[in-house]
Amino acid sequence: MKPTKTSIALQCLQGHRMRVSAEAQPAMLGQVEGAILDGIESRAVRDPAGRIADLHRDFIALLKLRDLQHRPDDLSRAGDLYEEALGLTFPATSAFIAHSQGLTGLSSNVSLDAVEHDVLREIDLSAHEDPTYRAFVDGMIAILKAVKSPPDPIAYSQFFEIYAEAMVLRFLRGCGIPTSRVSDTRSAPDFECELEDGRSYFVEVKALEIVGGLHRNRQIMVDGLEPNIELERQLGAGKRIASATGEVAPYKRAFGDEDYDPRSAKRVIDTVRDKCRQAFKPSQFKRGPTFALAVADRLVLHGWSSALAPYYFDDHGSTCVSGMLWQAAFGTVGTPVLRHPDFEGKPNVEGHLDKAGLYADPTVPFPGLGLVVLQRSSSRRLSYGLKAPVEETDAWSSDDTEEALGAMCHAWNDQGNSRGFALSRYQIE
Repeated sequence: MKPTKTSIALQCLQGHRMRVSAEAQPAMLGQVEGAILDGIESRAVRDPAGRIADLHRDFIALLKLRDLQHRPDDLSRAGDLYEEALGLTFPATSAFIAHSQGLTGLSSNVSLDAVEHDVLREIDLSAHEDPTYRAFVDGMIAILKAVKSPPDPIAYSQFFEIYAEAMVLRFLRGCGIPTSRVSDTRSAPDFECELEDGRSYFVEVKALEIVGGLHRNRQIMVDGLEPNIELERQLGAGKRIASATGEVAPYKRAFGDEDYDPRSAKRVIDTVRDKCRQAFKPSQFKRGPTFALAVADRLVLHGWSSALAPYYFDDHGSTCVSGMLWQAAFGTVGTPVLRHPDFEGKPNVEGHLDKAGLYADPTVPFPGLGLVVLQRSSSRRLSYGLKAPVEETDAWSSDDTEEALGAMCHAWNDQGNSRGFALSRYQIE
């Protein structure tokens, strides 16, 4: 059947609707988020005599006006009330949004892109009641306020590091673990936690940076201009729908990386191992039983919980692949690195490890009772643990380590692969 020609009457109707929409749009409140309104209301309820409650009441009163769309002064006033309430209720989120919007349409930054908006809002809300979160929020705001010439990848990385600590505190408490911040000495671990019997252990947090650090961040921001320029070019040429692609590549080196392979398993293993060794210092593990916790949001880790096994069957069940986290912790020099083959019949031995894992090198011992890697999926935050092969003491047993890992992690394993029975088959989490 041949497509029918659009009638003149229908074309006129569509034009009428577009004109009405264009006229009505300025009379509507824009950039108002439901989650923000919910947070403002929750603060108003908790503090009915405070400034946020006053703003909330006035905002609602204006919204109830049946002819608000015809009252530009009141519309402007409603927008002002919303912005002030947003800034008071979500101070770090407000500063973050203002800074991120300055990059919109220009470029992007890995650290800012890794911030989860809903988590940042929850940190802001918690800061109204909890001085620990208040300190985190104040620190994030101070960093953004100090930026004199945006974009500033150094400041954005510092912002993310503070955000990551606050997010870890929220995560640990969300696991039901009594957790408090340690702030008495510079070399102390970040958090003190408790086992079920009340005994303490500690967690030292580090947010892993992308390969190449500052130089690579600057490259990515410069490269990020190109897709936006291409979009402007296409729109300027009259295209109704424009498209362009860009690459972040967190494992790519800053300069002269001709052998870069985005599907390399060995590079991920080497990166996780080397970055953890650089980030965690022995002086921060002397307070007592301490775990290293690496926030990997700025990197991309493959394998889900199967990455905790030495090798696992891939998602098709036909190929064995190296567990990148296990190899980064326990792999020995000469261990074969297996990757997903490009196609059936393609070799999947990528190479061999040329450095021992964190807990496999006796010449450079890695501190702590274990390594926890925290990352996000599309729907939730996941944590994976690796138990260090350390000797028991009268004060701290192997069972204590496993209890702590069980409380902090969705899955964990050890050097002997004692949990391999539950990890050796890939599944999306």
